[in-house]
Amino acid sequence: MTAINLADSPSNGDTATVNGATYTYNSSNTRWEVTAGAGSSLTTEQVQDIVGDQLTTNGSHTGISFAYDDSGDAAIDATIGTLNQNTTGSAATLTTPREINGVAFNGSADITIPAGNTVYATMALLAAATGMSTGDMAYVTANNNLYLYTGSGWFKVATVENNSPSAITGVAAATTLADDGTATVITAVSTDPEGFPLTWSYSVTTGSLTNGGGATATVSQSANVFTITPTTTEAYAGTFSITFSATDGVNGAVNAVSAFTLAFGFDWTATAQQAKVVSSDLAAGDTFGSSAAISGDTTVWGAKRQDTEGTEAGAVYVFTRSGTTWSQQQKLTASDGAAKDWFGGAVDIDGDTLAVGARLENGPSYTYRGAVYVFTRSGTTWSQQQKIQSSDIADNDYFGSGEGGSVVIEGNTLIVGAQYEDATATGAGSVYIFTRSGTTWSQQQKIQASDAAANDNFGFSVDIDGDTAIIGAKNEDAGGSNAGAAYIFTRSGTTWSQQAKIQASDAEASDLFGQSVAVDGNYAVVGAYSEDAGGSAAGAAYVFIRSGTSWTQQQKLASSDIAAGDWFGYDVDIEGDVIVVGAGAEAAGGTAAGAAYIFTRDGTTWSQQKKIVASDASTSAYFGFSGISIEEDTVTVGATYEDGGGTNSGAGYIFLAGE
Repeated sequence: MTAINLADSPSNGDTATVNGATYTYNSSNTRWEVTAGAGSSLTTEQVQDIVGDQLTTNGSHTGISFAYDDSGDAAIDATIGTLNQNTTGSAATLTTPREINGVAFNGSADITIPAGNTVYATMALLAAATGMSTGDMAYVTANNNLYLYTGSGWFKVATVENNSPSAITGVAAATTLADDGTATVITAVSTDPEGFPLTWSYSVTTGSLTNGGGATATVSQSANVFTITPTTTEAYAGTFSITFSATDGVNGAVNAVSAFTLAFGFDWTATAQQAKVVSSDLAAGDTFGSSAAISGDTTVWGAKRQDTEGTEAGAVYVFTRSGTTWSQQQKLTASDGAAKDWFGGAVDIDGDTLAVGARLENGPSYTYRGAVYVFTRSGTTWSQQQKIQSSDIADNDYFGSGEGGSVVIEGNTLIVGAQYEDATATGAGSVYIFTRSGTTWSQQQKIQASDAAANDNFGFSVDIDGDTAIIGAKNEDAGGSNAGAAYIFTRSGTTWSQQAKIQASDAEASDLFGQSVAVDGNYAVVGAYSEDAGGSAAGAAYVFIRSGTSWTQQQKLASSDIAAGDWFGYDVDIEGDVIVVGAGAEAAGGTAAGAAYIFTRDGTTWSQQKKIVASDASTSAYFGFSGISIEEDTVTVGATYEDGGGTNSGAGYIFLAGE
């Protein structure tokens, strides 16, 4: 490549041609410019040639200058003004001092281009910089800081930041869509620390917006407001998750995920009997259905007076469902079963663990102390895991008593009532809480009412949901003799504490409020089967709701055909927005044939949806006297004294809600 050698003292308009490129000297700008030929860009070598040619120390030169235009747009990228150079001295001497970017020099020192506004990779490089002027600024990429030169040194001005938007709020972790097509509107909230506008988006991250051949829901968006509109077609029901995102365009997006479920509620008005179940060895006097519980496709039924292990020793029967058919899986008895134990007077089941109360269990030489037996299932076989009694068991405690449901199990927690335990006062009652570690159950705590008094029967009925337990004391007297009360306890860590005492708003003597209890989430229901508003002992049930730590009565329930002697509220259960209430002596199907009633909640109002009775209702069967339980679309009801297998042999009935 030919070197570029330009005239030392050019005049305006002088030209030089090198390698096909024409250079023209422009005296007004004091520079050579490419005007034709090789194009607008110079190679590094050619730039070096131009600078070197104009600054060469070949003899004595006056008016040396150079200019470099690397873009061809006539803009000056670098310029050194005219110098008078004396090559015979030890250093160049300026006839008149000049300035470069505000810094004066006179030729007796090196010429250094000052720092200006510069980017440095590290603090070490910034510290080594020279030629700075007051007011210069520098950015160091290693620590993301901006510095100002004050003349005496560098000072930190700020950390250069562009932070991510704040975490998104306003998006629930789980959302149940309305089955009537009502849209769910979600306003997602996030802010950018620097105030930049956010861009919002969403994506379906699990599941699909379509199911069964149609759209489960549609999603529309306006900035940070998202509207999810569900279908009203049951066949398209489904689940999906949406990730909501916000970004400032610089940082990664912040996200929030919500799982959406569209499930159409069961039609409880179309509830119908699915099965009647009895034990394979049913006999007169067994009282099959004395208690019942359900977990998934498994139901367990107590027959507290069954005689295999001795007169009225009791037994429990497990049934499982396949399709619409229920079959007996196993008969259970206590490992030490004996006459008059009443094993099966109370039962509960959770998955592959069930608990059975035997309130009259005596041991070798005791009277009515009571016991609870825990069984576990492996495959299709149940075996006894442990026999449990309270640490201070005593005669006549009736530990695991029954009728009101004084045994309840959930996961690794077991709660047992002892309605006649009298450590505080005769018959005041206590409740015991046990927990399982591995295969061993241990007593965790004994709890009593804060105002325990004689003959309250605290623990006659119990229920649990998560860290909330409800205890019935049907003979508590604050509202009148035997008006009754119920107590709410909550767990924190391993400790249970009383949260509230609840009573009927119209409490009266002999109502027996607390005969039955059930809790689910922030709702509790309490039966008072001897309440008289609908007639003597017509009965009632009361619904309570929790807000924070306070419980208030939401509604008093009574059947649409309430009548004296119905015993409405003798047994109750609740799941979600559904309550089932037994009226064991209701007489529409014959004296004390019994009935049960299903209520559902809409907003804050509970309404009766269905009255259910046995398909073979008969006098004195006491259908609904016990065995009331509900899970999803399935309800169990016991008819303790039904006579199909002999007098008082008993039976169990299973009902299924409509789709």
